[in-house]
Amino acid sequence: MEVEFDAKLTRGIIQDYMLHNGYNSIIWIVVTILGVLMMASFLLTGRIGTAFIGLVIVLYMPVVTFMRAKKVAKKDRFQDRSFYLLNEKGITKVDGSDTKRIDWEDVEKASSTRKSILVTTTQQKTCIFPRKDMGDKTAAVVQMISTHIDPQKNKIRW
Repeated sequence: MEVEFDAKLTRGIIQDYMLHNGYNSIIWIVVTILGVLMMASFLLTGRIGTAFIGLVIVLYMPVVTFMRAKKVAKKDRFQDRSFYLLNEKGITKVDGSDTKRIDWEDVEKASSTRKSILVTTTQQKTCIFPRKDMGDKTAAVVQMISTHIDPQKNKIRW
């Protein structure tokens, strides 16, 4: 079985990936909770300064990832569509004349966001498969990934 599709990484998809990584780290979870608690303390104390600092803390991650994603999306390698082929041997990505191959044994984990399916390798590189570009092939891609990697490494949610 083979699944193939073309994909283009946009600013929104890159930001979605960055937010996923950020909010899945313990430090950002703690910092965000701290910001929310600071905003909530305004209701008890009435101190506007504390609420403002809490709001800045909560909004920091989305604003910074928006700006970084906008900058990254302008890079040349993200301007063209990439071709992906998933088969029994692994994942092949073709960018123009550049071809990269990832064997299934090198996949460290697979996860998902609202906008994409993520496949991370042992070299800490991630293939991002945008759901909108996969279209009706999304189920086949998820099945191919689920078939070839350990179920404990698969965190893909529909």
